[in-house]
Amino acid sequence: MLANELIDQLERRGLLDQEIIEALREQLDQGGARVTPEAVAKLLVDNGQLTRFQATKLIGELRSGEYTDDATVAAEEVIEDLDIVDDDVVEVEAVDAMPVEVVGDGFSDFDGEAVEAIPVEAVAVEAVAIASDDMLSGAPQRDRPQARRTKPEPKENQWDSFKIYGFLGIIGFLLLSGGLLYWILSRGNADDSIQLANKLYDDQVWLEAQKRYDEFLDTFGDSNEHSSLARTRITMTELYIAKDMADPTVATEKAIEKLPGIEDEEGLNEERGNLAALLVDVAENIVKEAKEKSDTVAKRKLLENLDQQLALTANPQYMTGAMRTTLSGRLKEIDEARGRVEREIQRNEQLDKSVDEMTKFLAEKNTKAAYDVRFELLRSFPELGDNERLTTLITKASAIQQQLVETTAKLPKLIEA
Repeated sequence: MLANELIDQLERRGLLDQEIIEALREQLDQGGARVTPEAVAKLLVDNGQLTRFQATKLIGELRSGEYTDDATVAAEEVIEDLDIVDDDVVEVEAVDAMPVEVVGDGFSDFDGEAVEAIPVEAVAVEAVAIASDDMLSGAPQRDRPQARRTKPEPKENQWDSFKIYGFLGIIGFLLLSGGLLYWILSRGNADDSIQLANKLYDDQVWLEAQKRYDEFLDTFGDSNEHSSLARTRITMTELYIAKDMADPTVATEKAIEKLPGIEDEEGLNEERGNLAALLVDVAENIVKEAKEKSDTVAKRKLLENLDQQLALTANPQYMTGAMRTTLSGRLKEIDEARGRVEREIQRNEQLDKSVDEMTKFLAEKNTKAAYDVRFELLRSFPELGDNERLTTLITKASAIQQQLVETTAKLPKLIEA
């Protein structure tokens, strides 16, 4: 059956969706052998699922072995007479198919007799859907979509991979160039920034220098080659500021708190000499304050702070052996001054104790014991000979002695020669 062969051709060539192919075969089974391939082709052209050229070519190929040239031309004329939709709906006149001789195609129900094809009446169809009345068998038919042509896969271009790699190479080059440019610019800015902070530090503008070093770390981070020096000098500026305060012990407390944080800093190598001198300065300030204090308790507290400060100078992380040799003269003076303050503390404590004892003895009118206490005190601390507190007690002792003197008429015995 030629109509079936036409449908097979359409299926093999992929001109129609499989759903449409199956629908055509179902309708063809219902219509029987009277349906001609021209009627099927006309239906597909009317529904926009085949072009006139495709239909003509298929019919021509199908009839090429069974018709004369006149018959082939007639089949082409049938297709050429079809009009494609101009607007939404178009009327198509019925076409009488030419009688054809059907050759056995494998179906047992048909023989080789000529069969006259019945005219197929075309009805108005929409441009995008198949008509609801079956064009082949007259049976109702559901709407079916138009045939979709599968786009052929684009051939791989041998230049595509080159373009991709080329673009990637350009992007990589731009990124590297941008990174290099940023590194160069940031390095220049880092050098300028650290130089400004260093100048302020050398000029001893501590607060402003500390601010600049903080800004440097905020901008360039901890991995810059100057970051270690910046961290070290931030601590140094804090110590210098504390050293200039009225209370010298603040610097000691600050040093104990901050110095462990920069022990392993590479920048400390550049500042170790300044740190050693700074620690000695703080120790001198403490011992000076201790000498000026008159209160024994205050003196003792300052000496405790001085001992903590001297312990820092003994740490080789903060003061190398070479620096200790250089500063040995000042360290010796500090040690001697500390000894004098310690002696003053002992003198004051001994004075307080002696005054309490003398006061007790004088209350008992034991002037001899009071004099003995004074004698022992002056032997250890002769500079207390004119001490006001001792002078007052001695005056009181003399008055007590005068009260103890009694007059008598007895003359002393003469010593015989």
